[in-house]
Amino acid sequence: MDICPAKPTTNRQAVWDKFISQNDQIFLVLCGHNWSSTTVTGVSNGENLRIDNNAFGHPVYQVLSD
Repeated sequence: MDICPAKPTTNRQAVWDKFISQNDQIFLVLCGHNWSSTTVTGVSNGENLRIDNNAFGHPVYQVLSD
């Protein structure tokens, strides 16, 4: 990958395009970040599941949890 490791703001699309989608062995990506917003009951608003196909046509499950 030609992503500069010195840059703290690595483009997430470049990580998908150049690494994750090109590797048939990656089937799950776990992600998260610091998010303080919650609902009235205290449940996090920052949960999501996304499924995209890699370059080989296989699903890659992307799970976000704050």
